[in-house]
Amino acid sequence: MQPRPLQLLADSKKTPRPLELELESPPCDAATTDCLTIEPASLQVVDRELKAALAAAAQSPEVRADTNAGINAIQPVPQRCQGSADSFWVDVSRTEACARAAYRLNVRQKINGVDTIVGTMNFVATFYVYSSTTLATWAHQVQITPTSLTGEAPGTSYSAVSACNIVPGWQSGACGIDAATTIPTQPMIVGRTVAAEAFYTFRGSNLSTGRGAWRLSFTHPTATPVATNLYASNVRCDTQATTTPGCVNPYFDPTITYSRAAVPQFARHVEAAQASGLPGLSTPLHRIVDEIDIRKNGDKACPASLPRPKTPYAHECDEYPFRSTYEGAYTGGGYTIYPRTHSWCQVSLAGQTTSLGPMGYSICMIKDTDNSRAGGLLGSFYRSQRVLHMDAFYVRFGA
Repeated sequence: MQPRPLQLLADSKKTPRPLELELESPPCDAATTDCLTIEPASLQVVDRELKAALAAAAQSPEVRADTNAGINAIQPVPQRCQGSADSFWVDVSRTEACARAAYRLNVRQKINGVDTIVGTMNFVATFYVYSSTTLATWAHQVQITPTSLTGEAPGTSYSAVSACNIVPGWQSGACGIDAATTIPTQPMIVGRTVAAEAFYTFRGSNLSTGRGAWRLSFTHPTATPVATNLYASNVRCDTQATTTPGCVNPYFDPTITYSRAAVPQFARHVEAAQASGLPGLSTPLHRIVDEIDIRKNGDKACPASLPRPKTPYAHECDEYPFRSTYEGAYTGGGYTIYPRTHSWCQVSLAGQTTSLGPMGYSICMIKDTDNSRAGGLLGSFYRSQRVLHMDAFYVRFGA
């Protein structure tokens, strides 16, 4: 890897990701008498409708017995998802993502040659994707709740079937060959939640990405049916981090949190380095795995010519950003900027101007046991969170 130019590496993963809806059926034909169409609706409006529907169901025993059908046996959706922004994915954790969106199904007729909406059905869809860093199986869940029916919409039914990597060009290894999950055809009942989960198992090797989808189909007694594909957030599975496969949400940047009590000198150095402007706290670091580049970063920051104090205990040279990151002393472009250090670090930079800001690197002599312990924890973090080449992550400290 060549040294980068003097600029911060952009973190493209933080761009909000909208929930994608793709109509599988064409729009209404001019010659069609009755047809169905789907369009986005206001989640705020639909949530108000749902609240009213559930309140009415709570007062009606015959309705209450029919609500929330099919959701008791599946993984609960995290509470954070319930307040998520309309139609955007929420990256809950390294292994979870969720989204909520509102839609309107329109029943259309040609009345005196004019395309007229004669009925509507609003519904909210909740999607939840979850995996495990130590398992090859991951899941994609959907929950559908109708919130209102007007005009000619009553009598509408729907069904759903799961799919994975149905977009041409996507790799298929993370999807495995698991059978599709279906929601059988059933009527749309206001306030009634129907849910299903599809499971996929990574059976490949090395690295693969899976993208689940639910294909929703709607039918009406007199109208031409409509279908739509609703795509999930990506799941990445690998055997690179460990030989045992595992799967993660690649859009969530994990954080390693060190204990100050466990590595006090290391913590003091890294927190001072971050306070001087170096990344890792509010902007992420990015892991690299090439051993040559890692060695170049270490040799640049901590050359053998730097004296390592031997008393009152053995010291080692600690560099930040870590040598195993793209922001390191060589690959990060710090070779054109003076290093920085701190008054207690026992490093002499005589004749140099200490740099500040996000570019460059910091060096400090710290207790050898602190250095080795911190390095071991970083390696464990890479493996447990499946942090691969150029994955972003943050560095923080606790008690």
